[in-house]
Amino acid sequence: MPRPQHTRLVLAVAVPPRPCLDCGRLTAATRCTTCRRHRDRARGTTTQRGYGAEHQNERAAALADLAANPGQPCPICTQPLTTDQALDLHHLTQIAHGGKTGPRALAHAPCNRRVNEHR
Repeated sequence: MPRPQHTRLVLAVAVPPRPCLDCGRLTAATRCTTCRRHRDRARGTTTQRGYGAEHQNERAAALADLAANPGQPCPICTQPLTTDQALDLHHLTQIAHGGKTGPRALAHAPCNRRVNEHR
């Protein structure tokens, strides 16, 4: 007896257009293409923002170390880090207090960004 074939139903939900956060034009995203492009150019490259090759190599080495030694704690929330999470290279000393070239460690991206909002 042949097996019944199952059909998968996929529903597409259209997102209603909303105003761009910068210019007010209707768009499906938070910013229209023109404003997003302008904003990206104004931010500069990763190197211009201080995240050049040295930073990227240090982050890659820290990720490799985490892969070899899983379960290291986040320096902010102390929960274990895993390589499948969004991780940032966190300055252990505030940049304003000389931490630009000081020690850094991997931290959960939300933890790092929350801490940096309040500095």
